[in-house]
Amino acid sequence: MASPGYNYAYPTQGQHNQAYQYGYPQHAPPSYQQHMSQPPEAMQVGDLELDTSGPRGSVYSPPNGGWRPWMIVLACFIINMCNAVVVMLVTVFSRDFAKEFGSEKSSDILEAFNAVRKLGVVVAAILMVPLGYRIVGIIGCGMYGVGLFVSSWLTKDQDDFAAFLLGGLSGLGSSFLLLTAIVPPLEYFSSKRLRAIGIVRAGEILGVIGMTFLYIAPDLDKDIDIEYKWEHNFRYQLIPVGVALLCCITLTPLELKSSDSRTNYVGRIVGIVDWKLFKDLVLYLILILIFMDQFGKPLPINQYNELLDEVEIDDKYAKLVAPVIPYLGELVGLIVMVLCCCWKDREIGTVLILIAIINVVAGILACVAPSLKTFGLVAGFGALFGFSKGIFNSLLDNSVPDTFGKGHVRIVEGLFGLIIGIAELVVSPAEEEILDIEEKDPWKISFYVGGGIVIGSGILAILTRFKKPQDYK
Repeated sequence: MASPGYNYAYPTQGQHNQAYQYGYPQHAPPSYQQHMSQPPEAMQVGDLELDTSGPRGSVYSPPNGGWRPWMIVLACFIINMCNAVVVMLVTVFSRDFAKEFGSEKSSDILEAFNAVRKLGVVVAAILMVPLGYRIVGIIGCGMYGVGLFVSSWLTKDQDDFAAFLLGGLSGLGSSFLLLTAIVPPLEYFSSKRLRAIGIVRAGEILGVIGMTFLYIAPDLDKDIDIEYKWEHNFRYQLIPVGVALLCCITLTPLELKSSDSRTNYVGRIVGIVDWKLFKDLVLYLILILIFMDQFGKPLPINQYNELLDEVEIDDKYAKLVAPVIPYLGELVGLIVMVLCCCWKDREIGTVLILIAIINVVAGILACVAPSLKTFGLVAGFGALFGFSKGIFNSLLDNSVPDTFGKGHVRIVEGLFGLIIGIAELVVSPAEEEILDIEEKDPWKISFYVGGGIVIGSGILAILTRFKKPQDYK
């Protein structure tokens, strides 16, 4: 996982040192005076003025470290983890939700929740342009917490209201937190951005792994007796949502202020977006690449338990770890990104070559996985496949500011999230079609189809490598 046509209020890079080194621009030689008609805390992005004063740092020259930016990374890590915990509480721990509202209605409500939380990121991106990620995160926490808490008191006679609160309001709140967690490290860091992204994305994976262990623990140890009731889960979520709210409050975004007479909302959006972005063929090729990756990889991973059933697992602890091996592999991939401080190249061409290699290898592994006969080999496949996912997301995110411009980070990440959501939504019907095929072990076909699509995404990455993106500098 460059900046767009800025008219900076700063001197050019070669002129910068003497005039601003000690914060006394009045000591600058006369040749500097023509650059000082605007205060150094302001810069232009399209028709809008970007305020970079105080501790916020600057899009032009991000802090790239220091106490404040790393505290923001920690806050985003916690936001991502809290969001994952609540999603698990709703979708996995609340299976008895169907007893209250009926299996068909509850299925429709939960499907709406998943759809809105995956597709709503584009709404969050549009709001994040004028409002910033702190406000969007706070709004998201409000919708998330209120929607689930009120839903916990409803009965089957109020199923339409429950659908609105859970499927609509809470799902949209979750999508707001998804984007709120990933955008700040992209704007606050340059050379250390990859490390920051790895830390933030690890929060989600740790949340999923922890909740998965908690859920399967009673099945592995009969002495553990935990009863999960959906009403309690929907109320307990106020704890992680409350923690996420506190973290959102601590975020300090780069503010966008209108510098012209356009005060209506549409005018402000048009002012910040450089429409050259939407004429960039590379953007659309990468969106297709993301769709293929996010559609192809879940097909085999969703059938991973079927693969585990084909091999013998004698050790009790191996049975405990087995279902989360792909997540552990993804976590290892993120840890590698965190430790990979030597990685300096954020040029999209280099990133695409590395992504191509990773996805071609992952696709080949998926195609051969159904023939694996030992737990060690199956576990190795799951770990490597998850590892490729962690690397893919981190590298692509890391290249966004330099490829499409820092002023476009929020919009581009919103588009990425939208495409990921669409891909994840079409996976389920595709799986159903595959599993309905009248053949022995049709689940194996998911591995072949998914592996082929992932290999195709690697080939597309190589082809995209030869297309130069627009110049946003």
